[in-house]
Amino acid sequence: MNQFTSLSTGKKLAIGAAVLAGAPFVIAGAISGAKDNLAHHSAASPTATVSSAPETTKAVTPLPSTASPAPSTPGPAQMLADLDGDTHPVADYQRALDSLAPKCTQDKPHIAAIAHATLGDLRKNGVDDETELSVLQHLNASAPGGGTMDCTSVAAAYAVLRESQ
Repeated sequence: MNQFTSLSTGKKLAIGAAVLAGAPFVIAGAISGAKDNLAHHSAASPTATVSSAPETTKAVTPLPSTASPAPSTPGPAQMLADLDGDTHPVADYQRALDSLAPKCTQDKPHIAAIAHATLGDLRKNGVDDETELSVLQHLNASAPGGGTMDCTSVAAAYAVLRESQ
């Protein structure tokens, strides 16, 4: 028996909520770091040259753009599909996010982070039959309709239920 399985359900819920609350910041930091790195490298590319005009006047002639546009940050559905090894079409993840989002107070990027953190918790505790997509689908099935709620609570309860099986 490991240390986590000896904790009470209440303590597991508290730990799960804390982990899930911090996950969006970790993912956002990773994305931000990639953007900063891209901006740093693209800023070093030359964008103009000075032509040989008479000494009193210097004309600036723009260089043709050879740099490709900066890639856009992948959306939450694409990120989850990538984490799952692209085993399912991105559209499946998007449908699952679209179904769960109206039930949650969080936005789709945060819901994706909740699903990812939940999957990590499940795997740490011996539940190996889930994917990012199946967690999203199970959270959707577990969240009641008719209003919005904090989906970290749904995820924590789902994780406790699965880990006790």
